Amino acid sequence: MMSGRDAQLLQNLVKIELSECTRCEQVPPLGHLPHLEVIKISGLSNLKRIGPEFYGCHSVVNHDNDGIIFGSCSEAETTATAKAEKTPTIVFPALRELLLDDMPNIEEWYGLGVSSSSSDTMMFFPLLEWLFIRNCPELTTIPSHLLSSKELIIDGFPSKFLPDKRHSSCSRMQVYHCLKLEIDVLLVDLLEKSRKTLTKLTVSKLEELCYLPNNFQNLASLEDLTIENCSNLRCIIEETEEEEVSNCSGLTSLRKLWISGCEVLTCLPKGLLQQTLVTLEIERCPNLIIMANPDELCSSRPSLQNLTIKRFPRLAGCWEERLFCLTSLQTLKIGWFLEELEYFPWPSTTVSAASATTEEEEEIDDNDTKYHPNPKHYPFISLVSLSLYGWERLKYLPDQLQHLTTLRDLPLRLFDGLEALPEWLGNLSSLHSLDLWYCKNLMNLPTLEAMQCLTNLRSLTIGVCPLLKERCARESGQEWHKIAHIPNILI
Repeated sequence: MMSGRDAQLLQNLVKIELSECTRCEQVPPLGHLPHLEVIKISGLSNLKRIGPEFYGCHSVVNHDNDGIIFGSCSEAETTATAKAEKTPTIVFPALRELLLDDMPNIEEWYGLGVSSSSSDTMMFFPLLEWLFIRNCPELTTIPSHLLSSKELIIDGFPSKFLPDKRHSSCSRMQVYHCLKLEIDVLLVDLLEKSRKTLTKLTVSKLEELCYLPNNFQNLASLEDLTIENCSNLRCIIEETEEEEVSNCSGLTSLRKLWISGCEVLTCLPKGLLQQTLVTLEIERCPNLIIMANPDELCSSRPSLQNLTIKRFPRLAGCWEERLFCLTSLQTLKIGWFLEELEYFPWPSTTVSAASATTEEEEEIDDNDTKYHPNPKHYPFISLVSLSLYGWERLKYLPDQLQHLTTLRDLPLRLFDGLEALPEWLGNLSSLHSLDLWYCKNLMNLPTLEAMQCLTNLRSLTIGVCPLLKERCARESGQEWHKIAHIPNILI
């Protein structure tokens, strides 16, 4: 136990790190230190519990700083002192970061057990921003006041981990790599308490998760949602008898949605794609139909600026009829569709013009595969960055890309069947960077005339394209004269 003299010497301590103290059976009292901002505790393999002593309950230091009392935390003393001074007792008054890692034998973490009579005169971790707990497989309880942090990351807990029912709400929470976690036990109460303040939620590697709790749809403050590598997730929230399709219309602040590696997920619930949505990323969901009502995506068009759709075979052949309406889209990453396709599906002028709302009538040839000359009907005309992911059987890029005159960045990846870049590439007059990756049969760039039309091109990257790499060798390659004028070349 820390003596009064020791405590006095540590009054100005800002950061403490305890590592590999393998014989340590008890953590020192630190809660009374007025300037302590960072605590990192790792590798205490002999530690089995953290109790009230961690909060400085038996400390003899008790100094007053501008009307706020720090120090002794015994309930009788703090209550009496606080009543006398009419000021709260603050435990860990300056702490911002708290990390516990690699403690295989810790089983319990208890708070102070403050009674209702003194709870109004005590504050815990008022400035805590980041809590990280990892590799503590035997830990079964954590104190309630810890869950009021801005970002909570829990990694590697078994199914016996239970949240303290008295926790307060947090503004950021991440839960991942909890392979045996009972998701209903962990999340239902957390989401209920946090429904007005939670802004970021990440759910990852929960193999037994079939759906999120129904109170998930009430998270009105949620801005950022990530669901990844949940191999048995069937739906985002469970369908009820009253509604054939579950509804997430309560997520009125959602700005970013990322779903990845959910192999059995079949559809997105109604209301998930809010008009506030700015970024939508969907990857490796082979059975997912984009949404129960495909037209719902168009309701997001005023705000949606960033869209990623990769390894999404069910979307091939229908996405071009649904996504062209996203007129504010600036960044698009798309591809890795069906391996048997010999063309890259892209919305045609016919589709977009027929669906556009215009005051003038124009003739459209249903058999015309080229763009209609009216720029209003060019899909994705506002794109600034386009990343295309191909597959082995693709031999050509979509001709419609030549009308993306605002495009600045164009990465092309995995086009193994592509042997030459099209001549129309020279029409992309705003292009600043061109990246070519994993195109093993690519040999030829457009003509010198076309490449010189790219007057804004500042960067060319060629990676894992063995044939083109050889032909673009500095000074000696057959294609070098086409790119010699580009300021930054990386091969």
